[in-house]
Amino acid sequence: MVKPVLKRTLKSGEKVYTLRVANGRLKNGNTKYSKRDVRVPLGLSNTKIIKFLEEENYKFENEIKNNQTTNKSIFLKQYAENWLYIKKQSGLAPSTYTDYSNTVNRLIGEFGQYKLVEITDLMVVRFYEKLRQKGANKNNSNKGLSEKTLKNIHDVFCSILDCAVDDEIIIKNPLHKKNFPTPKPEKKEIVFLDENDLKYLAQDLGKEKLKYQCMVRIALDTGLRIGEINALEWKDINFKTGKTKITKTIQRIPKIGMVEKPPKTKNSIREVYIGQDVLELLKMHQVEQNELKSVMGDLWQYKIELKDEKGNSFIKDNDKIFTQENGLPINPCTCHHWLKKFTSKHNLKDYTPHSFRHTFATLSLEEKQPINAISKTLGHSNISTTSNIYIKTTDKSKETLSNVMTNKMSDIFNN
Repeated sequence: MVKPVLKRTLKSGEKVYTLRVANGRLKNGNTKYSKRDVRVPLGLSNTKIIKFLEEENYKFENEIKNNQTTNKSIFLKQYAENWLYIKKQSGLAPSTYTDYSNTVNRLIGEFGQYKLVEITDLMVVRFYEKLRQKGANKNNSNKGLSEKTLKNIHDVFCSILDCAVDDEIIIKNPLHKKNFPTPKPEKKEIVFLDENDLKYLAQDLGKEKLKYQCMVRIALDTGLRIGEINALEWKDINFKTGKTKITKTIQRIPKIGMVEKPPKTKNSIREVYIGQDVLELLKMHQVEQNELKSVMGDLWQYKIELKDEKGNSFIKDNDKIFTQENGLPINPCTCHHWLKKFTSKHNLKDYTPHSFRHTFATLSLEEKQPINAISKTLGHSNISTTSNIYIKTTDKSKETLSNVMTNKMSDIFNN
């Protein structure tokens, strides 16, 4: 008998053990094992727990021998919750865990009452169709869910069912059938600002609050993500050289709070350079912030509480560049909301803070800057990421290429 392993302790105090029983051989000759989780009743002594597990293991062995395993009785609700628990223990980022949790709750709402073996591809197709219908989108009652959101739901569902196959609860994942209509999000065209857009932006940006002027100019000058900009602290910037350290990003996650964590990838921990005119804007903003501190007095938050990537709270000295009126870190959504109002007010192209990052990359390429330098400044994990996103898009670059090749061919064929 393989010794049972304690898997977890429930809120009720009950302990869940995993049984493993030999069930044939793998292709490489190693022993193949089947697994089953069993819940030990409360109030049993250690001796009785051992006896209970031995009896359960004996039953499991007999079922394996007789090919009568009872895993077929497992409901999606139970299994999906276990899947989510294991994912959480693997160290997911809070935002990812929140997304997974919301998706699992949605799946339970639709399929929770079904056993895993009862779920068919047709049931899932109809579920996706229902989510596409008007009213399924909680943020906009006139719309259904987007194909991108459906794809995210589909990926989680696939992962759950793949694990169920590994645990020998189902034989095949019904979502892997050749004809299954997997949601396919349309690739959105990259929105960036051309030189005319930038001229119109420059005409009106100077009338806005200094903190918004600084955010926009930093994004355009460096290609930083808005979360990286909002996480900046005064000590990150060398005002003599403009060298700026990017070591963190900040985001607000529902039910968790303001999360400050390392950037998206290891390559995203980097140094960028902020130009002199933007540094001057930042100095003006710093003076304004110090004046606000004096006005706010004790209401200014000199210490701030944040969450780390695992959702744990920590307190640090407040050195944030971009804050609310009382010194608390600014919500990353604030810039989105401000920009939407700003573009609408001045009849500008509809763009987002991320469009400034696209603008930096696109115009850098048009200016024939080395792609490896652009990639490192953007914090991409490798150059191919930069190439796949940006080397294809602008009319100007396509026109330049066309002119070069036309002139070259004319020289060849007309001489």
